[in-house]
Amino acid sequence: KALRIPIKESASDEIMAIVTAEPTAVQKLFDGMAIFEEITFRLVPSSIIGKSNRSHWFAGIISSMAFAAMHQLETKEIEGQFKITGFEKKLPIHQFIFGLYLWHVQRARGFDHAVLAHRTINRTIISFVRFLDKVLPQPSSLP
Repeated sequence: KALRIPIKESASDEIMAIVTAEPTAVQKLFDGMAIFEEITFRLVPSSIIGKSNRSHWFAGIISSMAFAAMHQLETKEIEGQFKITGFEKKLPIHQFIFGLYLWHVQRARGFDHAVLAHRTINRTIISFVRFLDKVLPQPSSLP
């Protein structure tokens, strides 16, 4: 089966191209990223503030903003390599809310539950993208 990789206009398009081309590798990559993100954006900040209920939501808001902003990195191909060139000009509210949800899960149930929730949403997105790739017409087949 030939790889069908669409023209890339943004980091999101690059991810979609990879998801449809190499699904197993992408699952492993996204699983690893979920663990890394949970350590970076939930476990470390939560460990720093400890069990204090007073400041943990403030830390969760800051952490969730950073989590959402990290998902808005702009990349460009420069000399054959993709390099981070800046941020998109918006903070995606859905990723901010998901970050808050994961903060709550990590504080209430623990790190392993937060990783499981994060992996579940990532795998759901991957499955949905694969499904859309199969049912929607490809750009080359459009009039």
